[in-house]
Amino acid sequence: MNTPNETEDLLRSTLQAVVAEVQPTPDAYRRAHNTWRHRERRRRFVLAIVVAVVFSLSVLAGLLVLNHAAPAQHSIFNTPVQHSTLVPQLGAPGS
Repeated sequence: MNTPNETEDLLRSTLQAVVAEVQPTPDAYRRAHNTWRHRERRRRFVLAIVVAVVFSLSVLAGLLVLNHAAPAQHSIFNTPVQHSTLVPQLGAPGS
């Protein structure tokens, strides 16, 4: 049975042999970097589209709710509407 040190040495030598056989292409980093940048741009574009769609749908829903409400009924608040018959005067105390 191998001891932990022997197993570690065997793994190290095996990985070194594999690494010695790998020959990367000269432009591998540039291609990988371009691919990453392309994916990042696409991800941001899709996120911006999703945000715009959600925002537009929420504005549309709010406008529909406010448009279909009765004039005396509040769509946002549940408190009853109190109409004042007095028109406040400019410059009057309390205005």
